[in-house]
Amino acid sequence: MKYRSLIFLIGCTIIFAGCDGRNRLHKTPKEVLQESKLLDSFSENTNYIPEEYTEIETDTILNNGFRVHIKTFSDMENSFLELTETESVNEKTRFREFKSDVTVFKDDAEIFHKTIDKAFFANQNESHELDLNLMTLLMVDVNQLPDASSNQLEEAQIEFYYLHTKRDYKLQYLLRIQPNGEFILSNFEN
Repeated sequence: MKYRSLIFLIGCTIIFAGCDGRNRLHKTPKEVLQESKLLDSFSENTNYIPEEYTEIETDTILNNGFRVHIKTFSDMENSFLELTETESVNEKTRFREFKSDVTVFKDDAEIFHKTIDKAFFANQNESHELDLNLMTLLMVDVNQLPDASSNQLEEAQIEFYYLHTKRDYKLQYLLRIQPNGEFILSNFEN
């Protein structure tokens, strides 16, 4: 009985001494992670821009009787992916989409209310859909400058600026809302 427990103890010691990881001594950490199928979880880094819910609300009163209320917020459900690969780590950056709830009043009567996002602009100009898929909303601005031909601005003008994440390429949309609630959309490329 004494010898059985001693033989069992010596056998366990030999088994555990043989599992000290010497076979991995001359392998790189990347090779060890590939063997254990853990490489993907350690070599991938995902960032979200913005990380948390973001909201900006503006209320602008123009001297021509228009009042523009804009609530721009990050859509936490929709984003687009930008991949950057290095030797050991794949960087994934997810840019969250932004939407703007735009409400325009003329002499205290609501004349325009829409949620403006990339789909709104793509529906107006289908050739921009591919470019917009890789762009993020940079800024929404109420334009208060009068038209060059007159000294009075007879409409509400809202500018939307989109920036391409990899190239130095911008799209600018000008949403002009008339006193009857109809809108005209024009765009400019930079």
